[in-house]
Amino acid sequence: MAESDSLECDLASANKIGTDLVDQRIPMNELWSEAEKKERESALWMQRVKWGILDLANSGRPRRIQRKRTPGWVKPEGVRIVDRTTIFGNPYKVGEPGVPDQATAVRLYERDLLAGNLRGYRRPNVVITVEMVRDELRGFDLACFCKLDGEPCHADVLLAVANQYGIL
Repeated sequence: MAESDSLECDLASANKIGTDLVDQRIPMNELWSEAEKKERESALWMQRVKWGILDLANSGRPRRIQRKRTPGWVKPEGVRIVDRTTIFGNPYKVGEPGVPDQATAVRLYERDLLAGNLRGYRRPNVVITVEMVRDELRGFDLACFCKLDGEPCHADVLLAVANQYGIL
């Protein structure tokens, strides 16, 4: 088996089993470029968050918090609202044609943001760019009404882009 075949096999196994396998079977190669090393580290970081191995709430990094409508709830200091009351709201609503679930809505949001095609929610004349997200949201916790139950939220995309976690 060629070395590249072994690498592909190990990556496929790692996607099924977990990041521990990735860490053990595919060590950083000193021949990799800095960009390849950074891409691998970012992918591992995103997998750890997805699988619940890395707890963002205790990592010291900006995180997503749930905005609530209950009386007495106050937005904590250092939190930016990114729900549909702002231009950063996700225009894709679950149940609309082509949006069967929340994960699809988040993927569409991410696709449009990274492609430069995302329009401000209820402000179609404003184009939301990666640079705008980084300038306005970097370093802040982000609040949305989505539950913190492991389901994806567009605020996760904004956190990743603003703070350069895992993508870009």
